Amino acid sequence: MKHLSLVCLLIIFTFTSCSKNESTGSTSSNFTIKYEIICDKPIITTLFDQPFLPTIAYTNGTAQVETANTFTSGTTWSKTITVTDNRRPFIISFAAVDLALSSAGNVTGNIYINGVKKATATNPTTSAGNLNIGIVNMNYSV
Repeated sequence: MKHLSLVCLLIIFTFTSCSKNESTGSTSSNFTIKYEIICDKPIITTLFDQPFLPTIAYTNGTAQVETANTFTSGTTWSKTITVTDNRRPFIISFAAVDLALSSAGNVTGNIYINGVKKATATNPTTSAGNLNIGIVNMNYSV
């Protein structure tokens, strides 16, 4: 199941069409990125008596992709990082797979740069089950 999740993440990062370009200059100053997931309903973390956690992938502060399985309960997850890499544009990607909601609802992913929302994507479902969400290849120069 985890191998399938990682393949899904790769596909989302490669082919998702939800992208946005932002450009606000060209300096090498540090900036912060906040990744956020908001669900209308609580997530499900067990399936058929087995652990079932979402896999979240995001660009870290040195332009590498990191994954996390730290969304273990509730309706929100967030991660704030400081970008120290001075390459510009800085390519930002964010995706989550296997988000299972307890009932029908929405999953929204947001990216904030220095506290300002720069990208959002929402995926609705009409029943309980898996949702995937992604914001990929967002160019950002600061």
